[in-house]
Parts: sequence; C-alpha cells; structure tokens
Amino acid sequence: MKIEYLHEGSPDCPLIRIFDFTTSEVLLLKEHIHDLSCDSAHTFAIHDMPGVNAIGALRFTFTVGNRDVGVKGRMPDFRCEFTPSRWGEIEELINPFVVSPSMGCFQWLDDSGEVTLLLSPGNGGS
Repeated sequence: MKIEYLHEGSPDCPLIRIFDFTTSEVLLLKEHIHDLSCDSAHTFAIHDMPGVNAIGALRFTFTVGNRDVGVKGRMPDFRCEFTPSRWGEIEELINPFVVSPSMGCFQWLDDSGEVTLLLSPGNGGS
C-alpha cells in the first residue's frame, strides 16, 4: 500500500491518495477504521502500517473527534479527524475493495477538509 500527497496536477488537488494495495492491506486498513468507528481506538497512524510506502515521508494519522473535520495539515504531517459515526461511513466506502481491490477505478472517501481523501486500487503510474 502506498500513500501520497498531491498538491497539484488535478482539479481535485490537494489530495491524499491511498493506492496500490492488496486485499489483505485494505482489510487491515478497514479493521483499523472499524476500531475508530466503534470508539475502541482514538488514533491510528496509517504510515506506520506494515508494508506502507509513505511517499515523501508522509505522516498521516486518523483520529476520532467530536466533529467531522476531514483532512488537514501540510507536508509531511496530515491528520484526518471524524466522529465515530463518520468513520463508520468511511468503513462502508472501503468494503467493496475488501471483496476485490481492483473492483473499480477509485472511491472518494472525503472532500470536507482542506485536503481530499482518495482510495484507488491502481498504482496510478507510480
């Protein structure tokens, strides 16, 4: 799995994309997000997941908060903060990729913050 911050190059920028993952990697990501949605965990550093290639030394942390903030930050440190309920919605958006990582082109996970969050099974030419 790779995570990358793209400041420009698309009308959807700035964005962070999570991409080039296997079924087991996206399943592990979903499990961590499930823990956030159940409020059994309050923070999770995706860049610390086994096998994650954080391009440009990107540090990306998911947190549980009292409101839905989305993705904020600047290189190399970003944070994505949602309520447990919104983390549950993100978990549902990831479900199809657990069944088949190549099932589709991509899934926008959130666009409410300063930075958009994208899940994409392909390597995007990287």
